[in-house]
Amino acid sequence: MTDARMRDRCPACGEQALSVDYDGRARLMDQTPLDFDRPRARAGDPGTSHQAAASATERTITEMHGRILRLLDVMGPCTDERLAAWYADQFDDPFTPSGLRTRRHELVEMGRVEWTGDTTQLTTGRWGRVWKLSPT
Repeated sequence: MTDARMRDRCPACGEQALSVDYDGRARLMDQTPLDFDRPRARAGDPGTSHQAAASATERTITEMHGRILRLLDVMGPCTDERLAAWYADQFDDPFTPSGLRTRRHELVEMGRVEWTGDTTQLTTGRWGRVWKLSPT
């Protein structure tokens, strides 16, 4: 590959680098729209991020979605903060609160979880939305 083409690729994994249009849409450097259906890492991310994106499978994403749905079903409406605490108590599975929020957001986009319209104060003193299962 030529030096010019290598600049448009991540040095760790060879993935094409991203560009962001003025309208905020991310595209690959060759103007191909991004595929958001699979985990990705940014070109400047460390090699471990690229390894994590490559190892993420549909099964692990689906499994976490299912666990979140079960917790909301059993525990009832709650904030992301409380959901993360329950998740840590119930499952021997490494996770990050950020990853859990992302999976919960994906469930919102799927129509499986929705905001109750309520907020409650978090342990940080900030306010957080309360989430619940969507009626089926």
